[in-house]
Amino acid sequence: MINRIILKSLVDPKDPDRALQYLEENMTEKEYIDWITEKIIKQKDNEVIKIPIIIMFNIFMDYIQDTCGQPYNLFEDSLCNEKPVNIYDEEFHNVLINEKWNFRYYLSLIQDLLKKHNGSAKKFILSGNFYTIKTDDDVVDLILSDDLTTIEKFDFAKED
Repeated sequence: MINRIILKSLVDPKDPDRALQYLEENMTEKEYIDWITEKIIKQKDNEVIKIPIIIMFNIFMDYIQDTCGQPYNLFEDSLCNEKPVNIYDEEFHNVLINEKWNFRYYLSLIQDLLKKHNGSAKKFILSGNFYTIKTDDDVVDLILSDDLTTIEKFDFAKED
């Protein structure tokens, strides 16, 4: 389980490795679902709902940005060449729990949340962001990872 005070203390604006390691060891599936749900609800009236691609590095970096005051610069949608898709191309009546983590799962979750919260968003995209260290000059120092573990292969921490 994530302790946000500990997480914030581990965030280094020049190197996210300790914070990333902490999230890898402590994020539970419930915490991920709660966070992604909140992220979707906050965007419910945007034209396009954006959530991170299913690579854990991107999920963790997005989580750090959201919960720790955006300690890194963002190069938005750098990995995403896809166009947003219509949220209602296929109608779902329930969240597809049995298809967890695939594209249809996220579409069904978004539809469910938009219905419950009277959202008006029409499109959805899995966005792949690049992050950089904040500097006072024009130097771009990308934060990259060799670890391309996807959410399907990730072992979430156990609930306490």
